[in-house]
Amino acid sequence: MALFFGRLARKIKAKIKTKVKADRTSLSLLLCLAFVFQGSLPALLQGQDLLPIYSLEGREENLHQSLTYCQTSPQTSVSEVAQLFKATTTRQQGKLSDKSLDKSLDKSLVKPFPKDGLFLGFSHQVLWVCIEIPPIKKVGESYVLEVTYPLIDSLFLYEKGEQGQWQVRKSGDRYPFVQRDLVHKNISFLLESNVEQPKIYYLRFATEGSLQAALRFSTPANFLQKTNQEALLFGIFFGLLSMMIMYGVLMGLLFKKRYFLAYSFTLLMALFFIATLNGYAFQFLWANAPTWGNEALPFFLGLLMAAKATFIRKIIHQNSPLRYLEYLLSGLAWVGTGIATFVFIGFYTFWVQIAVLMGVLVVLVSFVGMVLGRARGTLALRYAVFGTYTFVVAILFLVLRVWGVMELTFLTHYSLEIGIILYALSFALALHDLHLQQRAVALNPTESAETVAEPEKV
Repeated sequence: MALFFGRLARKIKAKIKTKVKADRTSLSLLLCLAFVFQGSLPALLQGQDLLPIYSLEGREENLHQSLTYCQTSPQTSVSEVAQLFKATTTRQQGKLSDKSLDKSLDKSLVKPFPKDGLFLGFSHQVLWVCIEIPPIKKVGESYVLEVTYPLIDSLFLYEKGEQGQWQVRKSGDRYPFVQRDLVHKNISFLLESNVEQPKIYYLRFATEGSLQAALRFSTPANFLQKTNQEALLFGIFFGLLSMMIMYGVLMGLLFKKRYFLAYSFTLLMALFFIATLNGYAFQFLWANAPTWGNEALPFFLGLLMAAKATFIRKIIHQNSPLRYLEYLLSGLAWVGTGIATFVFIGFYTFWVQIAVLMGVLVVLVSFVGMVLGRARGTLALRYAVFGTYTFVVAILFLVLRVWGVMELTFLTHYSLEIGIILYALSFALALHDLHLQQRAVALNPTESAETVAEPEKV
């Protein structure tokens, strides 16, 4: 393995060698990333599953088959929903068997819960999931139910007590983190089971954002092992991203180049956005501020798109001025700043939708700008085109995985994080080329930038 990466390093060094002595900082970052993923490479080539484990020793399939769901209005009580689930069975495919059931619930037919989860988008209805834990022989056996999408406003777990009264456990990003059943970035509950008869739980989803309900069951031991594995992966991700941020800040202050600082600010907003999207920010940064935690996603998404638009505009202006694209990127940057400013006045769903739409536009415009700049002969954008392309592919993988077109694998599950790392490394190389190009032109004004940045030919 060491020999392989040694040869790879020599090939990369030979390709990026220029007339001006190359800065080895970007090369060392590439080698660092290769070292981090060298343990994952054989498993990827052999098709092994690198996702965190979810195992119930063969009983997980039975639990998923027992899940059913329905959608109701927010005013529907848990007693009415329990009556609906009781009157409707999966085998009857949602046909009501109890004529005395409230007529307002006739349209809320119970259906089997998909194993890959539900992705209902921006829905104003409430989602109810019925969880039936089969009886077991071992007394005191428990399971962990994990909702893999952490950005749910309110998530209630209902169960009937011994005297028939409803007991509820409340969680979600509208409640302080200390109220959660388990200390975890995702909303998780500890489920008990009965010995003689099944135990039934009712899970209530309600959110103003995207309603995504993906459930995972595991034993407490496997849940802890999975948590440690995922924490290690995200620790590597946040560590690499922090290192790239410091690289940009130091280069910007040392050479007094604003595009290095814009690069670092873009990565900083990406770090906060990923931490918010995956629940780590709510767990470690603002655990006692649920109001801010609920509004942090559109805030950081707006700032991320504004920073990215500003960064790409500065690169285009430095290399190959494209006036219309610069004006468009400047306008998108102002829109992103406006979203981050006005998200606190309310209308959460509206601002999230605008932020997502603007994000798609920024990515597309950035990609067009990089391709056009490279087509006009700017050699410094060669790595930028690659970075933008990989980021677009990562987003495409994410969307296809959410829609169920692509299977859940290591690459599709962490496609956004991998895309951001490759984007950061590629643009570090692009900025390195740009800096060498500008310095060479300053030292020898008669020599064109294209010639300066072009590798030596033997």
